[in-house]
Amino acid sequence: MNTEGIIGHQRQIKNLEFLLKSENIPQTILFTGIGGIGKSLIAKRFINALFCKSENPPCLACSVCRQFAGEAFPDFVEISPNEKGIIPIGSENNHERGTVRWLIQRSSSKSISGRYGVIIDGVDRITEEGQNALLKTIEEPGSGSCFLLICSNRNNLLSTILSRCLEVRFLPLSEAELREILTKKDIPVRELDLFIKLSGGSIEIVDILSDRENFDEIIEICKIISDYLKENGIIESGRIAVKNIKTELLLDIIINIYRLNFISLLKNETVIHSEIENIFLNSADDVSDLLKILLYLKGNGLHNINIKYAIKGMLYNSEIRKNNSLSYNFSNYIR
Repeated sequence: MNTEGIIGHQRQIKNLEFLLKSENIPQTILFTGIGGIGKSLIAKRFINALFCKSENPPCLACSVCRQFAGEAFPDFVEISPNEKGIIPIGSENNHERGTVRWLIQRSSSKSISGRYGVIIDGVDRITEEGQNALLKTIEEPGSGSCFLLICSNRNNLLSTILSRCLEVRFLPLSEAELREILTKKDIPVRELDLFIKLSGGSIEIVDILSDRENFDEIIEICKIISDYLKENGIIESGRIAVKNIKTELLLDIIINIYRLNFISLLKNETVIHSEIENIFLNSADDVSDLLKILLYLKGNGLHNINIKYAIKGMLYNSEIRKNNSLSYNFSNYIR
């Protein structure tokens, strides 16, 4: 498979290349892993390779590949979350483009090439009703068709969906891979070092943090949280909000900040940036309790929550903060 422009994920790519060469393509493949690591790019390259006839598909130059590049290939179907961050099921009578019912109708019609290549980028953003509606289609796609599902939180998927997929798990990008990708971006070295530490291996998070307005607002949120934990103060209404960042990404960034806080306390390391040091907590127990709350919110797929009220409510409830049911193995977050 042509990997031009793709950095990282060599093991996963080799497995996908094996599938292409064997011509034994599963009907449904699931890509899992955090956002901003290249899953969507690899998914499109894989689906493109199913239709390109070159020796090392996709060649990125033939008419088929040019149509893919222009999003004009007739037998390629893709849907992704709308501006509200969801993929709606759509009405039964009017199958609006971009909905689950539109996708089902579209992929069941007669194809030109004899099969469809389908990408659902954000399958974890489909409601339970929508996933159930999708189930029959991914169980019995048209002959030779391939459904490629992409998700950041597999906990949001029905077990019936998971059981019908070949899962390919993608790991976060390494620091070296992030630096290779970011070489062309004009980010000062000291800030770049910080952003990479806080990225969790996601290039999308680095892009968010490199916007100064976003960074300042995120730091302000963490200051509010830390001040409350340090002084048992009050989280003022209306102050926790970042308009330009999706809730789940904001939650990821806050988790990454306090994960770095936790690591620095355990390892007695020097903080690499003063703006972060100013919001860090001095108690490993406080950081541990906070991470339990944040990971609980993330693990339960609460991407439509009001993050202000969710964090505020859980911090105020000391029983929840100390509840053993929120215990986590932090070894996965320390490296």
